[in-house]
Amino acid sequence: MHSSLAKHLHSEECVRWIEAYEQCVKENKYKKYLGACSDVQYKMAGCMQQELKKRRNIGGENLKKRELENYAKHNPEFAEKLKLLEELKSQKENNEQKSSKDQH
Repeated sequence: MHSSLAKHLHSEECVRWIEAYEQCVKENKYKKYLGACSDVQYKMAGCMQQELKKRRNIGGENLKKRELENYAKHNPEFAEKLKLLEELKSQKENNEQKSSKDQH
């Protein structure tokens, strides 16, 4: 069993394998049960395993940020909201720095 095929969760390389797998399954409605898409599926699963290893090595430090950025690549509306959120955070930090300087 492979992990989720949601494209916003994976790298561009794995997205290409996912699309190839989906196309193979679509073209081989019955042959897929006889292994017609097995090669593509194994390569897709291998790519996903490599992604998982990379995420585990990172230790979750920037994982959430990268996942949000990756999702934003495939969802322009979300990308705008994410950009707005980052701007608001930077404004808040600037205001806090100014107020701490004023107090000292």
